[in-house]
Amino acid sequence: MSTYTTQAPMSQPPMSEPRFPNKAANAKGTKHRLIVLQSSRVYPRLSGIRSSKGFLGRVIRTLTQPARLAEYRINAKDYDYALRQLISDLPSLPMDLLVPESVLTKINTPLDTHFERVISVPADYTDRVISAELSPDAVDRYQEITLLYPDAIGIGWGAIERELRRLGIPLTVLNGRGRSFVLDRNTRRSLRFRRFLERVWGAEILFSAVFFTTLPGILIIDALKSAGRMVTGRRWHTPDRSVTHTGTEVRPDSVRHWWTKNPMVYGDTHGTPVYGRSKGKKRTFELGDRTFFDQVDQQFYEWNNPLHGPDGPFSRLFPYKKYRGKRVLEIGCGMGTMSMNWARHGAKITPIDLTPTAVRQTRRRFTLHGLDGTPCQAQAERLPFPDNSFDHIYSWGVLHHTPNTAQTIRELHRILKPGGSTGVMLYNRHSVLYRFWVQFYEGWLHRESLHLTPVELASRYGDGSREEGNPHTWPVTKHEVLNTLFTPFARTRTRLLGTELDNIFKRAMPGLGHVLPAIVKKAFARNWGWSMWIEAEKQSD
Repeated sequence: MSTYTTQAPMSQPPMSEPRFPNKAANAKGTKHRLIVLQSSRVYPRLSGIRSSKGFLGRVIRTLTQPARLAEYRINAKDYDYALRQLISDLPSLPMDLLVPESVLTKINTPLDTHFERVISVPADYTDRVISAELSPDAVDRYQEITLLYPDAIGIGWGAIERELRRLGIPLTVLNGRGRSFVLDRNTRRSLRFRRFLERVWGAEILFSAVFFTTLPGILIIDALKSAGRMVTGRRWHTPDRSVTHTGTEVRPDSVRHWWTKNPMVYGDTHGTPVYGRSKGKKRTFELGDRTFFDQVDQQFYEWNNPLHGPDGPFSRLFPYKKYRGKRVLEIGCGMGTMSMNWARHGAKITPIDLTPTAVRQTRRRFTLHGLDGTPCQAQAERLPFPDNSFDHIYSWGVLHHTPNTAQTIRELHRILKPGGSTGVMLYNRHSVLYRFWVQFYEGWLHRESLHLTPVELASRYGDGSREEGNPHTWPVTKHEVLNTLFTPFARTRTRLLGTELDNIFKRAMPGLGHVLPAIVKKAFARNWGWSMWIEAEKQSD
């Protein structure tokens, strides 16, 4: 067996006295913990290809797109992120770090502060350890070995795990999602199977199989429903009044803090006004600048293009003409795009939001465009308005983030005038996005359901999924909407919107997803869309 000597990385300062809680930890004979860090990549050769411009570049980008999508899906974190997760919960045992030579130059974390030794070993082109054999003396030094996966399941870690397992030292894992677990026999078998599925595009093959198996039924059901709507219109539902509401109100402090820090700007990264990175045209904007608002509107309108009509953006949903000159309330105004459209159509709009950032930006937008409106900060569970205040109330993708959605619906009903109407968009649990990407891909394939409750899973992989998720997201079902949440209203009806499905099909079925006919996408959107649009009316006096 070859022994690797301790070497400080070229880019690091000389090692200083490590900071450990117990000074006796450095005594002779004290057991240490060995930390192992290397890369996690699915198709490192293909995804690393940088294509040139022109026709040949487009061909190369097309051929290597599946490899890039695979790397995007596993969402592997950088090395410093993995080290920060470890250091945030500093173990009681003194630590050594085993890392490939090529990785050391990519680490900015001050290693000498946290590790007694940094053991650099040869690496291959993927930044993975070629050999991790240790001498018998070195083996006696360690009580435990911890593997820092940059991703969820340690893609590409099989070889080093086999070598380290021969040492007879317990192996634990801290992965890129912040989950800790013991690498026992059952876990190794589970990870081996999931890594295989990632490499052979098992999730995408399964998605395609389910898609084509259900496609004929979806098209037939959608055609029958469309024919029914042409004859009778969209049907209203009268709720069962015997259903009662229960629930304990939770203070939404964490929700407010998170959305204040991560406002919905529709950028490449949630909460950051950076756009066009994927197209090679990265642009950064300043919050409150007119060009920033124009960029937000452009992005938001593109995402929801099917909802726009002759009367302007979102006119297929919003009855602008009906409420001209009337009092309209928006709950969760964000950057103020929708409120601006209502103001331009003559409504007396009142935008509210839980966060000061959104209120400030919406007020700034109204000032720049010379619009009338009174943005204010308020909590949806306790709206600061008297009963029967507004003719129309709407909310777009907000109330599923509140800890007590039922309470917000009751408040909404309270301040709505008799005969008034409301429109609310909530995420749908019976959707392609939730069932496949959240439950199957992240929950099962990446083993997140072993560590998270259903609500935590939906929150972690809802809005801001690539930035560790948000504090609270719980999508609803049509049954819950009609029979539980909206029972205070005289009548309610729902429809599903699937504007997100175009991107899902492109990612889940590379190549094929780009050429699916619109009739197929619309059929799935109307039956399995992520956004549920709910319309309700309050009983007239």
